[in-house]
Amino acid sequence: MDTTYSISAAGVEEFLLFPPCPEPPAPSDSGQRLPDQSSGYRARPVDRENEPTRTRVKKSHYTPREQALRGLQVREFIRDQYLPTHRLKVSTLDDLNVLLGHLARCRGQTFVRELNDELLQSALDYFLTQIADGEMGAANANKNLRYLKSLANYAHLKKLVRRPITFSDFLEEPRPEPRALTREEYWKIGQAARAVTGAVSGVPAPTWWYAWYLTMSRVGNRLTAMMYAERRHYQHGVLHLIADNQKQDEDQRLQLPDYAQPAIEDLLAAHDQPRIFPWPFDKPKPGKRQNWKTLFSHFRAKLVKPAGIELKPGVLTRVFRQTVATMIDCAGGNATKQLGHSSPVITKKHYLDKSQTPVTTGALLIPQDQPPPPPPGKQQTLFAKDG
Repeated sequence: MDTTYSISAAGVEEFLLFPPCPEPPAPSDSGQRLPDQSSGYRARPVDRENEPTRTRVKKSHYTPREQALRGLQVREFIRDQYLPTHRLKVSTLDDLNVLLGHLARCRGQTFVRELNDELLQSALDYFLTQIADGEMGAANANKNLRYLKSLANYAHLKKLVRRPITFSDFLEEPRPEPRALTREEYWKIGQAARAVTGAVSGVPAPTWWYAWYLTMSRVGNRLTAMMYAERRHYQHGVLHLIADNQKQDEDQRLQLPDYAQPAIEDLLAAHDQPRIFPWPFDKPKPGKRQNWKTLFSHFRAKLVKPAGIELKPGVLTRVFRQTVATMIDCAGGNATKQLGHSSPVITKKHYLDKSQTPVTTGALLIPQDQPPPPPPGKQQTLFAKDG
């Protein structure tokens, strides 16, 4: 007897929502056991190959702003963060651009997060190669390394780099001992300056070189500061060197000797250019400042060699600053202030000729009737007027 079952609409709906479970698959030959469902617990599948892996996201130690800054290139970091904070001068910015060029050749694009010991070590290896090839000196390499260390430590101060740079072993700089010119050597250089032939930027060469020699040798100023000085910076025998053109953070007002003022006035009357000492031979690239490379070679060829003076490697125009510092110190003046140094230790170590500096054995050994030293600021009387 056939029995017919009738399913209502509700029963059809319930059947569709809860379909019957399929039969469990038969065990495979590999010996894998099926999950035991009789105990009420769902066992973990044995096969985990297709199971998605869960990765735990590590929380960053940096804020979103710090992460964005760490992703900046060092060039952008210097322009937007380092320079506005330190208020650096244009000359320092030029040095930083040179450093960035070395870093680009050393590591390519460098980001702020890479400012650590590893980058500094790579830069050191690069500079050592440059020194071995004769393309760089130890002093320039150390200057670049110090700038790089300063950038890294500033990034660490801003919490952009977790570990500061602790590198302290800079390259040994073989510095020659300071050497002061004698009175006879001064006279020979002056004669050579008056005998130069040709012209410099439309000015007769003897007029240009003699005024340049008198200013450098009597005042002891920095070469770059004097070469950037404009004619408005000279008035009535006083040369005004502004702080933007030199290392120190304050201006200098230097009095020229009476016999040097006519040479400057003759030079200013011979041209109408804005700078006191126009120099056309060093033409910088757009956005770059002059570096006076050809000026050093001209000074050696036109003044030093004709005078028969031998200078050690690395010493050219600095010999004037060393001589002025030595003479002022011997006379009891303030050579540190004259040269614009921040510490007398720098003046004594790098600019005072020890062979001509008198040694003071003690205040008690000075006779009571010895006259006092001349007051500071009388350096124009320390040099004989050359012919």
